[in-house]
Amino acid sequence: NLGLLCQAYSEYRLKNPNPRDLVIIGSQGNFSLDESPGIRVLGHLNKQSIADYMKSCIAFILPSSFEPFGIALLEAAACGAPLLCSSSVGARHIVLDEINGFVLSSMDRVGFTEKMLEIELWDDARLAAVNNGFPHYILDIKDEFGDFVIENFVEEYLAGRTPNPCVMCNTHIKWRAL
Repeated sequence: NLGLLCQAYSEYRLKNPNPRDLVIIGSQGNFSLDESPGIRVLGHLNKQSIADYMKSCIAFILPSSFEPFGIALLEAAACGAPLLCSSSVGARHIVLDEINGFVLSSMDRVGFTEKMLEIELWDDARLAAVNNGFPHYILDIKDEFGDFVIENFVEEYLAGRTPNPCVMCNTHIKWRAL
C-alpha cells in the first residue's frame, strides 16, 4: 500500500513546517516511486542497518493492505519505535492505541496523515534515550492515575478542600507505579 503511504506523507509535508523524510526500506514490488520531495528509497539493507534505522526513526509505518503476520512490526516494536500500521497486519495486536502507536484501516489516508503528525510529537523523549544509549519505555498507567490522582482530586474538591494532584501523582505514580 505504498501509494496510500506516499499520498499520506505528501499531506503530512504540507501540514508540517519541518517535515521529516520518509525512508522506505525493502522491496517496492510493482510500485514505482518517483523522486517525491522527502521520500528516500533505500531498497534492501542488512539486518544491522535496518535495526539502526528502526531505533532512530520517528515511527515505523506499515500500511499494508495484506500482511498475514508482520514480523517487521514486531522488530520495530522491539527497537522501541512508535508503530503505525493498518488493521490488515497480523501482528497489529501489539499496537496499543495512543500508547505505542495506532492501528488504522488500510485505506485511511487521512488517518495515516494525522497520526504521522501526532506521533512526531512523541519523539523527543524516545530519541533522547536512543541518543544517550538507554532504553525508553512507554507504560500504560491510566488506571493508576485515575485511581490515585483523579479520584482523590474529585473527593477533595467535593469535600470543599483544595486538592493537590501533584502530591498524589508524585507519591503514587512517579515513585510507586513507575
